[in-house]
Amino acid sequence: MDQAQLLEDLTQNLVESDLRTFCGRLGVNYAELPGYNLHDKAQRLLLMMDGENRLPELVSELIRIRPYLAGKYESKDRLSWLDQVSAGLGPTTPAQITANLEQLRDFHDDLPVIRGDSTTQRSLKPVLESPTAKWDSEKHPPLPTPIKPVPAMPTPPGVRNPYHVEDFVTDAEEFYGRSTARRQLRARLQNMGSSTIVGFPKMGKSSLLYYISHHEPFDAAWRFLFAYIPLKTNPFTKVIDLLNAILQKWYEGMGQQRFPIIDSLDSFVRQVRLLGQSGYRPVICFDDFEVLLERPSLVNDDLLEAALTLGNAGRLAFVVTASRPLADVMKARGFHSGLTSIFTQVELDLLPELEARELVQKPALRQGVNISPETTADLIDLCGRHPHYLQLGAYYLFPNLWQQQGITAETRTAFQETAVPYWHILWEHLTPLQRSILAQPLQANAPLVISRQYRLLAQHGILVEIGDHYQFFSEAFAAWLQQRNS
Repeated sequence: MDQAQLLEDLTQNLVESDLRTFCGRLGVNYAELPGYNLHDKAQRLLLMMDGENRLPELVSELIRIRPYLAGKYESKDRLSWLDQVSAGLGPTTPAQITANLEQLRDFHDDLPVIRGDSTTQRSLKPVLESPTAKWDSEKHPPLPTPIKPVPAMPTPPGVRNPYHVEDFVTDAEEFYGRSTARRQLRARLQNMGSSTIVGFPKMGKSSLLYYISHHEPFDAAWRFLFAYIPLKTNPFTKVIDLLNAILQKWYEGMGQQRFPIIDSLDSFVRQVRLLGQSGYRPVICFDDFEVLLERPSLVNDDLLEAALTLGNAGRLAFVVTASRPLADVMKARGFHSGLTSIFTQVELDLLPELEARELVQKPALRQGVNISPETTADLIDLCGRHPHYLQLGAYYLFPNLWQQQGITAETRTAFQETAVPYWHILWEHLTPLQRSILAQPLQANAPLVISRQYRLLAQHGILVEIGDHYQFFSEAFAAWLQQRNS
């Protein structure tokens, strides 16, 4: 959803008294919204509703009072809201569910049948428990996933294989794509809003976070101070050590080698406020946020409450990566803080076609060799528009280019053998229902419960929607899954 367009529509189609009434219908106290004018309050309302995953509710109310705006926001897919519920993208209010259920009247075969005071559900067993669909855990136990080092590939003297296959990208010139996600993150940070970069394994979350915190060309007037903390490689055991490491990063961003050593959370909060009063915008970037929650010595209610207070006041922003929605991650670890309300989810899926081609072709061009459009298309078919698998396939393809060869049988074999452990990890991230559905052939015009899961799997980059049907994101993955299911 284009928040810039939504903000423009709010400010151009409502006056202050309208916005006050509008907030009341959404259960928001207009007087408590920060800001001194219509634009500021509308902007803070957007951030609040976005952080609570209630933007669809806001849009519905806007269309109700300004019907002529409906054409801008009505989705062609009337079931898209169900995907967010299934994905656990935050709270969904009873009012939202009641309103959205009206969209399902045409799908009566998959809805409860109400007779008098009783409700019966048409059976979905034929859909979910057919012999080919049922996932037998004894027949298909989880397999070990040893990640072997990628072998070095021969290249001409003085030529480096430019594709990243084992670590995330830190060089700005070797980062490609993710233009939409970058725009979303920039827009959120411009308003000191926080974001969670969510995606399945190897989707490029760490590379994007590093680029945003180190290389993104922000306007100097915004005066951001980024503290990038890769949690997996930082063995913090005390929260005070973590907070001092964050302060050190911020002061280094100001060009200062010395920074104040703090000994309490209150002192850290004062430092954040002082930086804001000096015109700076401090941002904390946690890579692998789940790791932080796995260390009880680093997280407590006071820390979460301080982060929420600073975030709500626009004094501190966060950009974090996680493999699942932040609300799910915190709930799984037993945390019930309202901190998730200040975050917006930026989900990474497959690359657009143009960005996928650039990821294949540009690194080779920088080394003085061209990959033809035909070979690029073949590689994308083999690997999919998934950034990791594309890099992996291009890594094995690169030596062939110097012999004027494209994708050979040896290239395919090397790619598949290296990719299989990652595919196992990908498979283990799916829900039992999703595994059950993918254990049978993909269906065109599938029943509602299946098509909804197809849509969700497409959001995760497992499937690709082609017209009225879906297919797997890559030929190689499809062949591996077919062999596994057989």
